[in-house]
Amino acid sequence: MTTRLLRLHAPTVPVENSPRLDLGYSALTFLAKLRDALRSAAKRLDAERSGEPRLFFFDRDAQRELAAEPAKPRLDPKAADLLADALTLLPASVEARRAARATDGLREAVAAVATAYKPARELVELLDVPDDQVVLAVHPAARVGVRVLIRGVADVHQLHVLLADLLPGRRVDPRIVDAYLDADPAPDADVMSARFQLFRPTALLPDGTLPRGFAGSGHWVWGEQSPAALPLENGERVVLLGEPAFAAEWDVGRKFPRLPAEVERIEALGRAEVERWLAARCPAFHANVLVRHAA
Repeated sequence: MTTRLLRLHAPTVPVENSPRLDLGYSALTFLAKLRDALRSAAKRLDAERSGEPRLFFFDRDAQRELAAEPAKPRLDPKAADLLADALTLLPASVEARRAARATDGLREAVAAVATAYKPARELVELLDVPDDQVVLAVHPAARVGVRVLIRGVADVHQLHVLLADLLPGRRVDPRIVDAYLDADPAPDADVMSARFQLFRPTALLPDGTLPRGFAGSGHWVWGEQSPAALPLENGERVVLLGEPAFAAEWDVGRKFPRLPAEVERIEALGRAEVERWLAARCPAFHANVLVRHAA
């Protein structure tokens, strides 16, 4: 079992000094204050918006002008300060993120002001990052797989790199791996080339193979998506790996630079395990078909 340890930075949100105090529990009062402040801010935003003058239906120029104006943030200083503190605390602590997701009404309060205030949109996306998720990745042609526990992995590009680092084959530049865990991108290792095409399990053909080229594009998982977009089966996210359909590249860097990631390998799947998994799903599966494709 391999665990990548993180170098966490202390949050600026004040908590009790006891080193034994659970950070998630100590954050509950702060998170409740944040929720209440954002609820009040949402009410004020609604009141301000309801006071906007109506446009006559025939004044199309004025309609276009109003529609083109970006929404202006109008949070009061207290709510803005609490929101800024949350964006420091939550990336630094998975316990605090768990507490935030469990705080009744917090998600709704953040979403209510997200269209008007950019930091609130960032917090919405941060709360959507899956923590404590088990991901099963299977490469049918190579007959290898891995089951991992992930935390702080914000998009599929990041997951792609971390999986490639754990699976057999050409190694990923360790500086790129570090950049997707908790380091800054290195200037001379800031572009990643795709090692795989990532598919949903629905891409599997009856013989246990994956579509080639662009034939299976309707089943692709895109790099900008969250790992939460992967289908959930028996309590774990499932993704299939195939050969890249084209030479894809992307800029290296975490979606949330202050959010470190962790990946823990729970189990490595060998040929026998992968073949059993495929045989259970694919009625025309034959092991020798995959041998030829993997050669």
